Amino acid sequence: MNALTCRFHAIALGALVAVAPLPVHASPARVARALADDAVEAAAKLSGRSVTPAARAAAREAVERAAVRHGDDALRALRRGGIELSEAAATHGDDIWRFAAACPQGARALALRPSELLPLVRDLGPDVLRLDAKAPGLSTRAIKVFGRDAIPVLAARVPAADVPRLVGFAERANTPAAAQALLDQYLRKGPMVLERLDWKVVMAVGLSTAAVVAAHETSDGVQESLQAMSENSPDMARRTILGFTGQVLRPYTLGVSVLVIGWALLRLRRWGFFRRAGAKATAHQPRTPGPGPL
Repeated sequence: MNALTCRFHAIALGALVAVAPLPVHASPARVARALADDAVEAAAKLSGRSVTPAARAAAREAVERAAVRHGDDALRALRRGGIELSEAAATHGDDIWRFAAACPQGARALALRPSELLPLVRDLGPDVLRLDAKAPGLSTRAIKVFGRDAIPVLAARVPAADVPRLVGFAERANTPAAAQALLDQYLRKGPMVLERLDWKVVMAVGLSTAAVVAAHETSDGVQESLQAMSENSPDMARRTILGFTGQVLRPYTLGVSVLVIGWALLRLRRWGFFRRAGAKATAHQPRTPGPGPL
């Protein structure tokens, strides 16, 4: 038994001891085999497919060797990557295990799209997988619009919900400078910048640097004006906010009023209110005397 195999057995033994007591007679080799079998079983369930005994044995041996080289993160990577991860490693080499172990949350993307992602990960590092785990399929598009240097920033600082919007707006940029300005302003102000952009205008004429700066300055101006007003004249600030809110809600208030009135008229009609009212009005009208006898 070589030193690397002993190291894997020690890792496996430590992991199992952390979760459950072992019989005294359990050997490190048996523990390692049990952990590998468990990871293969979880990977097969994730992939949603039955695995032949031969394929199961091949995956178990592959993950055992990978765990010797890359630690127990290789087991976690197989659990989250599926059987396809072992198959990709058989085709593309140990780099699949190395990068999947470094970023287990991106193992599934790497397992399913190794030809696309592996060259990028070799070039830019595991941040590509971290970004793809946030927004599947968007890492290559993000590189095209923002450049290679933006990948670590996007992976670390942009929430998953904002990545598609940010990339989508940047893909409509008229120039690379406009896309870079969008990213810079987002990192400074957050989602507010995206919310201030009119997507219909962007879809029609594209995204310009001027539009990004205008969205940023508009949000800054409103915020600074309200802050200064609240400090100097709290009553005026309160009236301004209430007036703005009233203008925003006025169309909705009018719509609700129309709906309520319409509903009331329909109910009165159903109850026969208008027929009864018409009958009462007819009964109270004075009768016109007919012509007298000739």
